[in-house]
This record gives sequence, structure tokens and C-alpha cells, in this order.
Amino acid sequence: HIFACILAIYLVALLKRKLGEAGRKLPWDEIIRDTSAMRAVTVGLAGERYLMRTALRGCAGELFRIVGVKVPPLAQPV
Repeated sequence: HIFACILAIYLVALLKRKLGEAGRKLPWDEIIRDTSAMRAVTVGLAGERYLMRTALRGCAGELFRIVGVKVPPLAQPV
């Protein structure tokens, strides 16, 4: 539990630093809302299984870009 808390504090600080370097100041409630809205579900189609993600909402796409993380594909085989 302690490790998870320290990791969370570190990641928040890192995100704030990256946002500052990008010249962006986003409200924390928007960041949480938009990243929490992203979901992944497994669906079956014609005997194949795929992992599908929801569309990015609000600032989520920008956050991926700012931190240098590739946005997950909309669909990928499982």
C-alpha cells in the first residue's frame, strides 16, 4: 500500500512537470474525469476476440501526447 501511494505521488508530480513543460495548465478534475472515462472491453466477432477501447474524451488524447505515450488502438486482436 505504501509503495502504491508513493508511486501515485511520483506520477502526479511527473504529470504536472510534463504539463508545465508543454505550457498547459489543465484542471485536475478534468484530467481525472477524461482519463477515467477511457475503458477497454473484449468483444467477440466472427469467432475472433478483440480488445476495443472507448473514444478518447476531452483532454485524454492531449495527455497521452504530452507524456509521450502512444494512444492505444481502437481495436486489437486478443
